[in-house]
Amino acid sequence: MVQINKATELLSPGESAVVVLTDGRLFQWNSDDTGTSGNWKFNPNGHQIVKVIVYYKFENQPVSDILIGNFEGTVAPQSSDDYKTDGRLVIKMSSLQKIGITRVNWKTFADAGANPVRFLP
Repeated sequence: MVQINKATELLSPGESAVVVLTDGRLFQWNSDDTGTSGNWKFNPNGHQIVKVIVYYKFENQPVSDILIGNFEGTVAPQSSDDYKTDGRLVIKMSSLQKIGITRVNWKTFADAGANPVRFLP
């Protein structure tokens, strides 16, 4: 499996993405390779998002899965009260696929702080 150290490695020049951290709660990956993220507090306005990069962290594991898909917009949270507050959105994805793993932490991978959502570039 390909090891990926930075989210920026997955983008072509001029391409943009939203990178999200998940432990799997509220994350859905369907058999047709569509999916939805958890309920994130973020504002996509002003960002030209093309891709979604998912850092899928497994509890007590040194390796995280890296998934990538096409950004298909956002919807309001529907099915769970977890984190269901104003300003939270669910990210819709298509063509979702696992493309590798990483052994680096979220902050290093996404060049981010503690926030589980990061826009690139």
